[in-house]
Amino acid sequence: MKKQLLAGLLSVSVALFGVSATPAMADRNDDLAKVILGIAAVAIIGSAIQNNRGGAQPAPVPNPHTIPARARVLPSACLQDVRTRDGSTVILGVECLSRSYRYAHLLPESCEVDLRTRRREWVTGFDPRCLRREGFRLDYDY
Repeated sequence: MKKQLLAGLLSVSVALFGVSATPAMADRNDDLAKVILGIAAVAIIGSAIQNNRGGAQPAPVPNPHTIPARARVLPSACLQDVRTRDGSTVILGVECLSRSYRYAHLLPESCEVDLRTRRREWVTGFDPRCLRREGFRLDYDY
């Protein structure tokens, strides 16, 4: 792409400036030359930007809020059986995790569930199946 652009620019400049200018036409040729050089400069800069976009991507910056692989083991003592109107559901309780799991504040929000008990109270916890899909496991596999 660059070679074609430079070859075209060279041929245009030879064609324009190879012809001797008469004194009356010199001013018009100078204006034309400035316009052509301006267009060529914009084309070269645009080409350089376009080529740079497809270049190497910067190295990904590690997220300081990620949980290390060795710490993706959740305490099974936090499993709770919550009785709802639709039956019984097993969750990992938020309060228990806050007390006994160092990275509880970094667990995925997409796995957080709010359940209404038979006593019309709300219980917040995490769905164990969702956490397993996200790469977590319990300290024993159930």
